[in-house]
Amino acid sequence: MLKQFSIAILFSISFCLNLNGQCDVRIHLASNSICLGDTIIMEAKGGCGIALFVDFNDSSLGNLQSNNTQYIGKACSESPDSSKYLWMGTVAGQSLIYTQLLNVASAGYSICFDMKYGEDGSSIPCDGPSTLLEAVHLQYSINAGVSWTDLQFWNPNGGHDANLINWQNYCVNIPLAAQTTSTIFRWVQLSTNPANSSCWGIDNILIQKYAPTIYHWSTGYYGSIHPPLAPINTTTYYVTATSSSYTSIDSVKVSVLPRPTGDFTISKPTCKNDTINFIYTGNGDSTASFQWSYKQASQSFGVNNKNSSAIWNNSGQYWVSLKVTTGGCTSFPSQKNLLVAPLISFYISTSSGCVPLEVSYTGNVEPANSKYFWNFTDGTSDTSANPVHIFQKAGDYGLSLIAITDSGCVDTLSFALLTKVYPLPIVDFTHTPEIIPWSNPIGNFLDKSTNANSFSWSFGDPNSASNYSNSQNPMHDFSAKGLYEIWLMATSAHGCIDSLMKIVRVADDSFFVPNVITPNNDGINDAFTISNLESLKYCKIKIYNRWGQLIYHSNDYKNDWKAWDIPDGVYYYYLNYESWFGQKEVKGFFHVLRKY
Repeated sequence: MLKQFSIAILFSISFCLNLNGQCDVRIHLASNSICLGDTIIMEAKGGCGIALFVDFNDSSLGNLQSNNTQYIGKACSESPDSSKYLWMGTVAGQSLIYTQLLNVASAGYSICFDMKYGEDGSSIPCDGPSTLLEAVHLQYSINAGVSWTDLQFWNPNGGHDANLINWQNYCVNIPLAAQTTSTIFRWVQLSTNPANSSCWGIDNILIQKYAPTIYHWSTGYYGSIHPPLAPINTTTYYVTATSSSYTSIDSVKVSVLPRPTGDFTISKPTCKNDTINFIYTGNGDSTASFQWSYKQASQSFGVNNKNSSAIWNNSGQYWVSLKVTTGGCTSFPSQKNLLVAPLISFYISTSSGCVPLEVSYTGNVEPANSKYFWNFTDGTSDTSANPVHIFQKAGDYGLSLIAITDSGCVDTLSFALLTKVYPLPIVDFTHTPEIIPWSNPIGNFLDKSTNANSFSWSFGDPNSASNYSNSQNPMHDFSAKGLYEIWLMATSAHGCIDSLMKIVRVADDSFFVPNVITPNNDGINDAFTISNLESLKYCKIKIYNRWGQLIYHSNDYKNDWKAWDIPDGVYYYYLNYESWFGQKEVKGFFHVLRKY
């Protein structure tokens, strides 16, 4: 857009020589009165080679003329630079404005301006054109207004065209046919309309031939738009527009108004459910207005008073802010963080696990010097900041943490269910046979566990390729006689693990009684030798001759009877023994042969 900032011109000095070399510069800014700490952006409008420049900011038509009285101000919306503009169509009849005779007798001139239509159907005075007959035409005349030629026109397109009902900047080059020393330009609706029925606005009309222009500010800066400035005192700024030997100067006085401060203090202590007072300590005078704001306060009092108060029903981190306005200036936002104490939180190392479950608690109470009172629903308590608690029984457990600050603020954070403690599986198993015979060394293991759904067996038999099993009820073929540690580790559905070990014996079940001995002292078969005698718990023996006479007996036989002093012949034995497989009685006969 041709103009970007509000215009406030206190006074202007211009030097214009001939029309083709004319210079006209004006300083535009949003306001010539600011509050301390605000910034201004100044823009130099105009330049050299200007045939016409009208911005309506002085509430006049300048070098323009109209066929009837028109409205200058802000009729329906802000202009692009928030300044005044000309609003046409507020009186009945044909709406037009036109220039004086202008010398545009050379190539390079253009007409630039801002324009918008009112929207059709809007309330007075904003109702706009809707038909082609109500279109605005830009025309020129080279015969003092006897006849007119269109340069361009803007069809309303029904009155709701977004490009037309909003401010737009337009630039039209002046054609050769219009380049004379006495050309008139006009903006006109050719139709005759009732008042306030087909309104449109125009602003910042500039008819200019391009001429390189240098803008030099009193601050030393060169350029049409001055970078932001933040004056701390009332200051007058100047800009000089120069092209060749032509010059124009403008100035503006910027007044700097004092800004109030928004300082305040907070009463102590700041406990939840208590009334907390906020006392203004800034420099605002008796005319100052106040606006207090509180984050999530449960209640607040006197938010537009000099001093205010509030109540928070929940502990937490909040903020309080204050704006103070006096003399049209508002304090910079004054905000303070507020801890409504005590603010309780904590971290736990785990929320579930197996008996016995150890849980570490890390307290986080603000302010940091608060006292802790932990109460666990298993009936225990703790007063340290970071307790470690062991749950010895399965179940669901809650917790409450009471915190007390040095100033006496109290709050409680409670959880009915915070920790789930799962039971261990109860591990048990049986095996058959009870004593596994070496003649068939296969053990059958039967799981008797409860609350278990996965199993891991170890048979203590590293020489076996099947020393481990994950079956619930496995079999195992032992690789040697002896005692074995059998371990069963069971896991519950929640991952809880327990184990049990039992000793299993693989025993030699072989047993052989000789049917002949040769006690001739040759070291071979000299004694009545029972095989695997060493594996028996006890062995009782009685030996009879063929006439039934008892010739030998022992209650703890050691394979040491060698048929001393008895003749060769047939003899009878009676054995009573107990092995790992039970108690037995065995009868039979054998031969004693010294010569064969």
